[in-house]
Amino acid sequence: MKGVILLLVTSFVFSLAFSPKHRFSRRANVGFNSSLKNPDFAPHEHHFLQKLDHFHLENDQKWIQRYWTYPTYYKKGGPAFLFINGEWSVKINWTIGYAEHWVSYAKDLNAYCFSLEHRFYGESWPAKENMGYLSTQQALADIANFIQGVTEEFKLPKDINWIVFGCSYAGMLATWARLKYPHLIHGAVASSAPLLAKVDFGEYYQVVEQSLKAHNPKCVENIKLATTEINRMLNHSDGRQNIANAFHFCSDRPKDITESVENLFSDLAAILSEAVQYNDTSEISIPIVCDIMMNHNGSKIQAFAELRKLYMRLDIDNEDDSKESKTWDYQICSEFGYFQSSSQTTGLFAGDHFPAKSLLKEKCEQFFGPHFSIENLHERIHHTNMIYGGLDINVGNVIFVHGSLDPWHVLGLHTRKNESLYKTVFIKGASHCADVLPPADNDIEALKNARKEILDTLKGWLRKKST
Repeated sequence: MKGVILLLVTSFVFSLAFSPKHRFSRRANVGFNSSLKNPDFAPHEHHFLQKLDHFHLENDQKWIQRYWTYPTYYKKGGPAFLFINGEWSVKINWTIGYAEHWVSYAKDLNAYCFSLEHRFYGESWPAKENMGYLSTQQALADIANFIQGVTEEFKLPKDINWIVFGCSYAGMLATWARLKYPHLIHGAVASSAPLLAKVDFGEYYQVVEQSLKAHNPKCVENIKLATTEINRMLNHSDGRQNIANAFHFCSDRPKDITESVENLFSDLAAILSEAVQYNDTSEISIPIVCDIMMNHNGSKIQAFAELRKLYMRLDIDNEDDSKESKTWDYQICSEFGYFQSSSQTTGLFAGDHFPAKSLLKEKCEQFFGPHFSIENLHERIHHTNMIYGGLDINVGNVIFVHGSLDPWHVLGLHTRKNESLYKTVFIKGASHCADVLPPADNDIEALKNARKEILDTLKGWLRKKST
């Protein structure tokens, strides 16, 4: 039987869940407080000498990329996992704590585990900090080079088979690694991966509304009543003053109140996004939001004020001005877009509260220069979809996993089936990356079934390869 390695590309919290208030703040590890439960599963830190530029052979510059090994469950002839972290600095208890579900796969499949930090995040920064070397193509080549390097360094069988896993942005990497390097990678599991790059992702809030409505339609009605009332009150001085009092604005000048109200709508968008996308893990969830909006003794505006107060107290907003935040900003401005705008004609945030063009100008042009205009971004995104295929990707041995509550499923493969190439697993009632989290007693049945289906599919792939 041939040995098998499973390469797990993970990004447990999708930093594409941008807060309109802070425009694209990275909410690193929001709601994830897992700790390492298995004391025997201890990581060992290593450093890999990585190429700076994989596509110009005359450039022989190298840099140090962090990675970790976990040999606890490995048996000769068995597989191995490699966790490729996404858009943040690796904290090892995050990697293992959140990956306990994959640890169970490692135990089932006798896996040797690795974890690799993404270039330009954490401590894995090339000495030459030129963002021109940050791209998905370079990151994918890092994965391929790493596979070849550790195979030799750890004296793994040369005919060993690799399967990649990933969640969110790393789910995109997992899919594209299988697409670009099929001679190295036998299969992939991509969880909550939005394969289609898009400038204006206004549909995000349509799913937010649908997910809230699925919990209780009255909840959405009350949110709309609150926003409608706020807009109405802006038209007269008494109303503006009442808004200032309800939300404790520092100034009572009409202009300042109007600007503060714009931030209020951004706050509301951030709160609802947080609750829906991370419903399974965040300190503020769909039931919490709806309970406040439906059962508050005061007006709907007072309920919103209470919700905002809770949100601020939990500090879920967690604006991050670190170099990793700017790094991710560069990636969305150069390859993906994903601007969660208020461009939709209907829904909770229809209108000009935060249009895509304004978001792009604030985040891209002001930070990275005029060549990151909306016109150029359209061209860059066209290029991303062209080289990877978007939703028309032609790739085999991939499982695409999505939750129905997660707004990002709109940009991923979740219903279209092509069993001869890939499998789609759609989990009704699950949120973003739910399938990669540690199993819990209160997991919904659909999530339990999805995890079993993934494991059974992996076993099937490995049996076929070994015959």
